[in-house]
Amino acid sequence: MITIGAGLFLVPERVGDALWPWPLSALTGGAIGAWLLGVGVGVGHALWENDLRRVRPWMSGYVLFGLLEIVAVLR
Repeated sequence: MITIGAGLFLVPERVGDALWPWPLSALTGGAIGAWLLGVGVGVGHALWENDLRRVRPWMSGYVLFGLLEIVAVLR
């Protein structure tokens, strides 16, 4: 996530054309890249902490996000 996010954030047209299934504008590619960077850094930090009690609120938020994505697909 960090690698692809950094690529989309820094050069969204080149990375978006190579990896994304539909065309991305520079603004959209940068926004997706920033989101991927944020998630990747958060996951890396959770692995670094290695303390389930401290990262549980963050993890529960992403479980909820995943469930809402499934609801959106089913709609």
